[in-house]
Amino acid sequence: MCRNPLYFFSLLGTVGVGFASGTLTLPAVLFLIFTIYYPFVIKSEEAELLKRHSDRYKTYFETVPRFIPKLSKLQEPEECVVKPVIYRKHMFDALWFVWLLGIMEIIESLHELNIMPIVFNFY
Repeated sequence: MCRNPLYFFSLLGTVGVGFASGTLTLPAVLFLIFTIYYPFVIKSEEAELLKRHSDRYKTYFETVPRFIPKLSKLQEPEECVVKPVIYRKHMFDALWFVWLLGIMEIIESLHELNIMPIVFNFY
C-alpha cells in the first residue's frame, strides 16, 4: 500500500499525541519537525535499497507510493503466521504513544490541582 508504513503511522501517532495536548501549536510543531526530518531519512534508505536490490527494488519503487497508502494496493493473505516474541516486542515499541498520553494527562491534572506550576503554555 505504501513503501514507508512505519513512518506514515508514526506521523499519525505523533500528531495525535500532539492533539492530545489540547493545543494546535504542539501538533503543528511536531508535524513540521517530522516533515523536515523524515524525507531525508526516506531518501537515504531508498538509495541504499536501490544499491542492494537494484531492479527488484526499482520495480517496487515505481509501483508502490512512497508515503501515503493507496488502498487499491491492499492485498490480504488467507492467513498470517505470527511470532509472539516479535509481535510483543513491536507492541512494546509502540507503547510510547500511550505512555506519553498518560504522562500528559497526569501533568494536566497536577496543573489543575495547583500542585505543579505551569512553566509555559504551547498556545
